[in-house]
Amino acid sequence: MYDAFTGTSFEMICEFENFDAKEFGVQFRAGYYEKTIIKYDAVQKKVILDRTFSGESVGDQYGTVRKCFIDASKIKFHLFVDTSSVEIFINDGEEVFTNRIFPKEDSKEIRFFTTGGKALLHATKWDL
Repeated sequence: MYDAFTGTSFEMICEFENFDAKEFGVQFRAGYYEKTIIKYDAVQKKVILDRTFSGESVGDQYGTVRKCFIDASKIKFHLFVDTSSVEIFINDGEEVFTNRIFPKEDSKEIRFFTTGGKALLHATKWDL
């Protein structure tokens, strides 16, 4: 259904609802060795941005994972991604993550996932 979703510079809205999964989310700017992950941990009720495998390291001394608490029955990620920056608005700005990533140019896959259950996903993407 979303197999054609790829890109290095894009805007994307992903809405997850009716979920019983323990976690779900999106891997973007992904390739064989690289990926940046935004996910919701439904057990801990936390949104997690993980750039551990996002390519060339930058600012690792400040950590590569960001988390925030969100308790909601619907999770919306509004992503703005370009070649080296990421902005993610969670549930229309309830929380916001901004970070730098430096993946290789061929790391342009977008993958959706769930763990331990399922979630209903609606996604729309625009190339920038």
